[in-house]
Amino acid sequence: MAWIWLVAHLTGAYPLWRCWRANRATSLAHAVIWAIIAWFAWGLVWLYQAIRPDEEFIVLAYLALCFTSCAAMAVLGARRPGVGAWNFVLAGLFAILLLPLAEGSGELHLTTSRIVFVLATLSVIPFNYTLTRMGGVALAVFVGCGIQMAALFGLLGSSHGGERLTVEIGQALIVLSPWFALVQMPRLPKSLSSFDRIWLDFRDRFGMIWALRVGEQFNRAAANAGWPVRLNWSGSINMSEEVNLPAVRALQALLKRFGPANPQEQQPF
Repeated sequence: MAWIWLVAHLTGAYPLWRCWRANRATSLAHAVIWAIIAWFAWGLVWLYQAIRPDEEFIVLAYLALCFTSCAAMAVLGARRPGVGAWNFVLAGLFAILLLPLAEGSGELHLTTSRIVFVLATLSVIPFNYTLTRMGGVALAVFVGCGIQMAALFGLLGSSHGGERLTVEIGQALIVLSPWFALVQMPRLPKSLSSFDRIWLDFRDRFGMIWALRVGEQFNRAAANAGWPVRLNWSGSINMSEEVNLPAVRALQALLKRFGPANPQEQQPF
């Protein structure tokens, strides 16, 4: 079964390449690189498990969890200027996450508080994306990582068969998550206005934390301009034809810190 997961994992290179192509000109490029590193680390876990099924792979799996945590946190700094400097923060986070390995001289020595810390960093994924089109993917990754952590520390119970099934469910959630994301992202109703398309595309890529901030800034700008339009989580309210074009320009101006300098460079998934 381990070889099946490894082969399935390798196919995830295609949706990750699509993700990179779509975001390479945006401030999410660094977060995508962290995600690719995490994907590569999980591939090493499945490879080691396939080659040496009777040996433990706790350290490798923990490293994959650490890279996944950094990928989740990378989104929180995905704004220009400062997106490059945010990588130093992530490097510091990664160093903190590696302390259990350093203290154990290569063997993993985790206390309850440190397990909670790793889970807290991983919880940024569902917290930031659950209310977007990426919600199912975010929950799948988080649950899959949680199952892997529970398996590493023997928290899945005493039934060997039940534990094996639970672990494989966790592996499937992690392995298939890039494909889940690829399937979900293109689904925007054709009836949407250009304004709502721009907004929902940004919301689903960057998640709740940045979307709420940008939405608040747009509503302030609209109120100052005397426009009746309001922007909520699902899109615009009271958008008229007269206001649509200046509203689109105002939203694009707010998103310059996140997207390419030239909007024509924005790539679909």
